[in-house]
Amino acid sequence: MSLILPLEKPALNLRPLLWLLLPLLVLATLFFWPLSLIVEQALRGANGEIGLETFRQVVDSKRFVGALLNTLQIAFFAT
Repeated sequence: MSLILPLEKPALNLRPLLWLLLPLLVLATLFFWPLSLIVEQALRGANGEIGLETFRQVVDSKRFVGALLNTLQIAFFAT
């Protein structure tokens, strides 16, 4: 007759998580934090209120429309 032995759970190994934590912390500090500051500045108007007025001004600009059409034309002919 065979014996049934209970299987023990392996101990929780936190070492891989610690190796992952440092690169994520560096990525958050060097990329996501400045990106959040850029987004905040883009959404904040001259008087401090949050809105999309800045984006509307850019899209309404003739220079932006010309640059967008130029970019689309280059992308079209490059493919």
